[in-house]
Amino acid sequence: MRQLNPREKVMAAAVGGIAFLLINAAFLNYVLRQQARIRAEIATQTAELSSIQKVAGERDLWQQREDWITQTQPKLTNEGGAGVQLLDSIKEIARNHQVTIENPIIGVMERDGFHRAVPVSLETKSSWPALVAFLAQVQRPDQFIVFDNVNIQIEATDATQIRGRFRMSRWYAP
Repeated sequence: MRQLNPREKVMAAAVGGIAFLLINAAFLNYVLRQQARIRAEIATQTAELSSIQKVAGERDLWQQREDWITQTQPKLTNEGGAGVQLLDSIKEIARNHQVTIENPIIGVMERDGFHRAVPVSLETKSSWPALVAFLAQVQRPDQFIVFDNVNIQIEATDATQIRGRFRMSRWYAP
């Protein structure tokens, strides 16, 4: 093998130096990406740990709430009459607050792992204060009635009246 002349030596050193710099740049880029990934992972785990510690600190509060729900949430004894019972209770509340109920429809029982729901769809017509009082009484925590869908509009012919379309459900214990 022949020896390199001075020009070839300089060229080989330059190519070797450039290769060395490229390898180091790639390695440094890899290290920085891994460091950023690890920092993000540490931040995520720190936030998760903080959240777990907060929930663990509030364990008694959540246990009290679970006990209250277990004791208070109604048990479904008559699937066929549950929708009628819900509609009757809503009509009674509406009557007490001068809210007119129109087009009531009792839906089909819905089930999931946490509750059984009996839906009722209806339309209302009333003044704004009467509607607010009606909604406040319907959705008291001990009623276990949730609004699945709400549409409220001002009556086209009488601006003092409000029309509402509601789909509400009573949640029963599973």
